[in-house]
This record gives sequence, structure tokens and C-alpha cells, in this order.
Amino acid sequence: MSLSWNKNLRNRLIVGFTGGPLILACAWLGGWFFFGFILVLLIVSLHEMHRIGEHLGFVKHDIIGYIFSTAFLVGVYSYSALHLDLSASHVYFIVIAYITIILIAAVISNRDNQLLEVSYRCLTTLYLSFFLGSLLLLRESPYNSEYTTGGKYTVTVFLSIFILDTAAYFAGKIFGSHPLFPRISPKKTVEGAIGGLIGAASTLVIVKYVFFNELSLVHALVIGTIIGVAGQIGDVLESFIKRKAGVKDSSSILPGHGGVLDRFDSLIFASPFVYFYVWFVIYAV
Repeated sequence: MSLSWNKNLRNRLIVGFTGGPLILACAWLGGWFFFGFILVLLIVSLHEMHRIGEHLGFVKHDIIGYIFSTAFLVGVYSYSALHLDLSASHVYFIVIAYITIILIAAVISNRDNQLLEVSYRCLTTLYLSFFLGSLLLLRESPYNSEYTTGGKYTVTVFLSIFILDTAAYFAGKIFGSHPLFPRISPKKTVEGAIGGLIGAASTLVIVKYVFFNELSLVHALVIGTIIGVAGQIGDVLESFIKRKAGVKDSSSILPGHGGVLDRFDSLIFASPFVYFYVWFVIYAV
């Protein structure tokens, strides 16, 4: 193991052991604590997406995107936690308004790559808003009379994602020899992906027996598999976007990890699939 790898690992551990407990605490407490965390995560992720877009020749900031994302997240929280009446038509209106405004702005700007820029803005803003919004739904939805049920699901997802990334990292370092997607991310290996999947599924089983007894073993294994597969797809998708833009990391805000997107890309992509499974399969609403 090289010195640079040891330094990188040390930074990863420092960030993980300092930030991890705070994130888990917000997820467990829910309410405004968790909403504030998700809002910060969304805004910083958007900022990093805009930074990546700048390397593709797009404008650095999308103020309209920030406003839309915040409004959407407030709407999701109002519906799930405050139980205010928010129908699908309200969300539809917000999305239509956002797309209309950025289309008009693109025409007025008279830039050479307006169409590509509009597509990139829609992709990044809607992707991050809807996918991160599902975390609020997972945490705040009334599964039963126990408010802590949402906290258990959310904490479990975070723990599983943390172990997924860690297991994939070490399995790839120790056993990796077969590239997974060499065209997109040369360092990712099949062995690392398998290690990550096993780590995610194992975490769900352990959590089930430690503090989530009401979750059946079958559901635990399915959720763990969903996280193990979807989380790694999210990681590859972010690598694909960065590679197209010629960017190594989304930012340098987290030592040893890169940017917020680099650290939470798996969480962002996996969250809605976990929520759908919990809400429409386990609780069959």
C-alpha cells in the first residue's frame, strides 16, 4: 500500500467518523433536523453539478434551479411531515413552471448551446430534487403509530450505503482485477461491486437483528440488494457525467472523498427505490 493510499484512507476515516454520527442523528430525529440536512445536501449537490456543467460550457450557476429545488423540497416536507394537502397537481405545476422559465431564459440568453444547457439543467435539478425528496418521504411517511419507524428505515439506508461504499472500496483494492466499466470508471472492478453488494445486504441483516426486529429477514435482504445494486449504479452514473466533463471529483469539500456528490451519489440514486419498496410492497399502500 502506498503512502498516498494511506493518507487517502486516513482522510476518509476522519470524515466518516466525524460526519457519520451527525448524519445518523439527523436521520433518527427526523423533523426539521433531517429536512435541514437534506436541503443542504441538495443545494451543495446542485452547486457541484453546476460546477461540472461549467466544464461542459454551461453557465456556472442556475439560480432558478436552486429556487425550484428548495420549493419542491418544502412541498415534499409539508406533505409528508406537516400533513398539509399537497396533490400531484401541485408538483406538476411546480415542474411545468420550472421548465417553462428555463426554456424562456435559454431563448433570451442567445447562447450557442442553449438546448444542451436546458437539458442538463432539467436532468440535474429534477434528478436531485426528486431523488433526495424521496428520503424525506421515507423518513416522514406515517407507516404506523410509531414515528421512529421512519427513523429506523432512514438510518438503515445510511448505514447500508456507508458499508456499501467501504466494502466496495476495500474489496476493489484487495481483490480487484476485473474492470467493471473501464470506459467510464477504470478503477471500479467486478470484485469491488460484489463486495459492495455483500456489504449492503449483510448490513440490512445485522440491522434487522440489532434494532429493527419488525423488519422481516426477506424484506431486509431485498432492501439490502436494492441498495447494493442501485447504489452502485448511481456511483457509475456520476462517474459517467464527470468523465464527459473531464472532471475527477465533483469538488474537494470532503477530504478523502472529493465532493458531496462523490460521497452521496449512491445514496441519492438508491433512495427512491427503497422508498417505493417500503411504501408499496411492505406496507402495500
